[in-house]
Amino acid sequence: MNKVYPLSPKLWKEWIQDEISISNTPEQCKNIIDLYNRAVSEYLDFDLWIDYANYAIKQKNLLGIVAIHDILDKALAQIGLHVTRGSSIWTLYRNFEMSLLEDFGELDEQKRQELFKKQMHRLYELYCRQISLPLEGMEEVHLEFLEWLQEVEKTFKLNLKQNDFSKIETIYNKAFEKYKLLEEYENRLQNSEPPHYEQYVKYLEFEKSNDDLARTQCLFERAITDNCLQIDLWLDYLTYCDSKFVVEEIILPIYERAIRNCYWGGTIWIRYLEAAERVGLQKSPKDLQSRLTLILERALKNVSFDYYLSLWMAYLSFVRRLTNKIGWNNNEAVENLRNSFRSAIDQLEPYKDGDYCYEIYNLYANIEAHFCKNLTNSRTIWNEFLDKSTSLKYQANTWLDYGQFELLYGDIEHVRQVLLKGLNICKDLPEKIGELLLKVERTYGNDINVIHQLKVKYEKIMKKINEKRLRQQNESQKHVEYGNKTKATTSKRKADNMVKDEHSVYKKKKINQQKDEPIRHGVTVKTDESKRDETIFVSNLDFNVDEKELREIFSQFGEVRDVRLVLNFKGLSKGYAYIEFVNINSVHKALKHDRMLIRQRPAFITEMDKRKSFQYGRNKEDNKLFVKNIPLEITEEELLDKVFSEYRDSIVTARLVTRRDGRSRGIAYIEMKDSKTASKVVQEKDEFELCDRKLTVAISDPTKSFTVDSKDQNQKTTIKSITGEEFRKPGPTSMVPYSVLRVKTKPSKVKLQIGNEQQQPPPPSSSSSSQEQETVGKSGLNNNQFRSMFLKK
Repeated sequence: MNKVYPLSPKLWKEWIQDEISISNTPEQCKNIIDLYNRAVSEYLDFDLWIDYANYAIKQKNLLGIVAIHDILDKALAQIGLHVTRGSSIWTLYRNFEMSLLEDFGELDEQKRQELFKKQMHRLYELYCRQISLPLEGMEEVHLEFLEWLQEVEKTFKLNLKQNDFSKIETIYNKAFEKYKLLEEYENRLQNSEPPHYEQYVKYLEFEKSNDDLARTQCLFERAITDNCLQIDLWLDYLTYCDSKFVVEEIILPIYERAIRNCYWGGTIWIRYLEAAERVGLQKSPKDLQSRLTLILERALKNVSFDYYLSLWMAYLSFVRRLTNKIGWNNNEAVENLRNSFRSAIDQLEPYKDGDYCYEIYNLYANIEAHFCKNLTNSRTIWNEFLDKSTSLKYQANTWLDYGQFELLYGDIEHVRQVLLKGLNICKDLPEKIGELLLKVERTYGNDINVIHQLKVKYEKIMKKINEKRLRQQNESQKHVEYGNKTKATTSKRKADNMVKDEHSVYKKKKINQQKDEPIRHGVTVKTDESKRDETIFVSNLDFNVDEKELREIFSQFGEVRDVRLVLNFKGLSKGYAYIEFVNINSVHKALKHDRMLIRQRPAFITEMDKRKSFQYGRNKEDNKLFVKNIPLEITEEELLDKVFSEYRDSIVTARLVTRRDGRSRGIAYIEMKDSKTASKVVQEKDEFELCDRKLTVAISDPTKSFTVDSKDQNQKTTIKSITGEEFRKPGPTSMVPYSVLRVKTKPSKVKLQIGNEQQQPPPPSSSSSSQEQETVGKSGLNNNQFRSMFLKK
């Protein structure tokens, strides 16, 4: 694991302690020293360094004094400047030096005196170095130093004070004053919550203003240990190191540590490429390109696609400089450059359209013209781009770049051809192209007739464009008329055969019409045809989402030119909108986030004028899992973490099916890298218990849901009631007309008691409609029958 990712100091300590507990041989002890070296190279951890130094001192007989001095000197350089804890490593170093005095007893007197004096001077230098640094407890160390000098002079008759001892006191006083300034920042760190990012930033600004390289680097390392995943902090550290170091052995290991911690940071990888080139200029061109090619390949495997273009541009710029160093007359170097450009285009274009590679095409064409003196290749590159372009070829800036290119490297005839072609194709600002064309003709043209023809053609084109713009402006400013909404009162429904005469008790009611206050409708805006490719359609939006919120949300994919939220006649949202981007690349990014949650509702994102079709297969997919009975409160990330965490590297995509309001349906589809892995997951995870519910995990096979057994079709089920009486449950009736399903009961023979006689109601007249017959059957008699019965009496 440590080969790919760094380990925390805590893990290193546990690992090393386990190794120490089982180490017995000298070889095993040396392996532990190697582990300590790897551990301290990843993060600056004070306790880890102290453990390392103590272990090395215990292995004095095995390592030797010189090796221990080397380890202690490295420890001083790394943690000796730590304001609050640095004194400990200085004390440890001095104690080790004093312990060496005991080894001099076995030597002869002259040799012993010589080594003793040398050791005293070494201790003197350690004291002087320590009190010159702003460290916590420096007053006590200063007093200890003075007492030690007096004791040495009194006991051993050795005066260690040098002529410049007063300077040492001056340095101590300055260090103490600085400590008082640093103490305030250290207190802020101790009083804040981990990881203290904001406090470190302010502390670093102060240290950088003092221009103390060692102290600033030590503080950076402390901040990195607590904030190892903060890309901005790493970039700040790398910027500082780039300005101070030009040594490969110092700067490149820091970049390696940065990408091991933040491997997804595209900007760090780009800076790594530049730093590797800067410090490797003394290497051979072949070795240097091999190193940068390896860095590029590693970067492309780790960063998101958004950084691919920038990475390739940085690498291609390096190859161009390398070719310039070798010489443009070297055919192998030039061919290597062309292969690099072609590799970049071949890799990027399958994922994006030709517009995405415009910068690469532009650089490639200019290099061919300027350095290789090959205009034919340059024009071929330009034409290749224009053939593949879907949006930029309609923009004026593209043709202006091409025209300037021909003006710089080509001839007037080709400039004229390019600008005329652009004038006919451009849809946004053709007047810019026309202005440049006329300027070129005025400067370099020799035929007044040509200039006149170009002016006429330019004016004709601009007339059509201005007319089109005027129409679009009028349409966009046109407001929908205010309408009056008619509100009618409801009236009681009357029977079709009701008698309508002057004696009728039923009178026709007047319907009062009320005029509502004018309500402003939504403004009808016609989408510009030339901008349809840069526009997306977003539906299933929350009705409270406004245009400002949509602009903020979709700005993450690129600059938004316009947001058009569709409103109803009351001016309220209809739940869908049109988002117009400045660049078509933003459209591609947005489409990848179809069903992104906006206010807890999945937003359906589609291209302009393209109906959303069912985007998932209906056939069996051996490498895709179907998971159901998922607790409704479980999110997609929680499902993957709690159930499929050990297979995260094998998961290609995962989709938790939701309703239109964003609530889970309790089912999910998970695509694995191959069918073998999918089968293994089914065996292990089927009936997995999650939140007291057993999941069903199976291979996705939608064909089962569309297959119906013929025996089950239109089958009627016999069910017994509570009383034991049987009745039949009818089969499907979705395709049966309502008029057939409606039950028409026959009129019942109802006897009416009037007075003491029972009367049989007269049969309905022949003029009675079927509706009347139904009414008799359901409620007895209608009004006409009652009337005729009373009149007969």
